[in-house]
Amino acid sequence: MKTPRKIVVVLSALACLALPASAGVKVDYEVGVDFESYHTYAWQEGTVAGQPQIQQAIYRYVERELGAAGLKKVSVGEADLFVVTHVFSEMRAHATGGYVYAQRWNVGVITTGLAVDTKGYLVVDLIDSQSEQAVWSAKATEVMGLPDLTKLTNKVKNIIRKMFRKFPPR
Repeated sequence: MKTPRKIVVVLSALACLALPASAGVKVDYEVGVDFESYHTYAWQEGTVAGQPQIQQAIYRYVERELGAAGLKKVSVGEADLFVVTHVFSEMRAHATGGYVYAQRWNVGVITTGLAVDTKGYLVVDLIDSQSEQAVWSAKATEVMGLPDLTKLTNKVKNIIRKMFRKFPPR
């Protein structure tokens, strides 16, 4: 009876290997821009997250990072920078399956399944209020798994922390 259990363990391990890994965070900025000249920011409308709690977490953690960098939140008319975020996701389904034959018992087992994952995208753009050109942009791609609000909020916090790790660029 140990052999069927081993088969299940092997098949489970193979299924885990098939899951895509997260792509991480990419940051880009305009070379030659004097980021020390920016002191204030304001939010502008972007593409919001499907869950209001996640959008609020994005606002909270971006504001925390900008504040840590010495920027102050002001009204749109007073801002040096505009902050715009875009959030979207895609669900992907992967068919899984296999066949294992146990000669000792003359038994074959066919397995099938459907694995679904959600890939989330977060883009944060900082736009110069005078030129209306993006001067800094960060993009994150992450496999989100099942929609557990607490885990998603923690992922958002960590992703935004990575985005602003070297902000402002020098």
